[in-house]
Amino acid sequence: VMGSAMLGLGAMAVAVIVAILLGKRLSRPIQAIAGQATRVADFDLDGVTPLPRSRVLELDNQASAFNAMLIGLRAFSTYIPRSLVAKLVRTGEIGIAEPREAVVTVMFTDIAGFTTLSEQMDAAAAARLLNHHFAILCGAVDAHGGTVDKFLGDGMLAF
Repeated sequence: VMGSAMLGLGAMAVAVIVAILLGKRLSRPIQAIAGQATRVADFDLDGVTPLPRSRVLELDNQASAFNAMLIGLRAFSTYIPRSLVAKLVRTGEIGIAEPREAVVTVMFTDIAGFTTLSEQMDAAAAARLLNHHFAILCGAVDAHGGTVDKFLGDGMLAF
């Protein structure tokens, strides 16, 4: 009887250890999904990495669906500025998808004579100049609640 009790206790200890190890193994991919989903919610699509495949069917399905969503969001964000979508979500106006008239300011900037100027600079200097220029413009647009739509060479379109 004593031997059976010890055997049962040993089997139970092994089962508990296996359960803990299995739980840790299953929790890692779930934590990865949660972490990447938080980045998506913060509109940090460039910082999101695709989720790896899993041998667990449900986790594999979740990873496949998440990766498909990520591809779709990245493709969609080439047509709609992320900052605009983030602003709509933040203000709760995401459901306003119907066209409406509104008074807006549209700004297009272009550096006069930039082509001639850039021909006299090396690529690194031209990039530094543009980065500095766009940092100032983007800061001003953002400070006034605007949205940068796109960069076009040395130009920028915002509204």
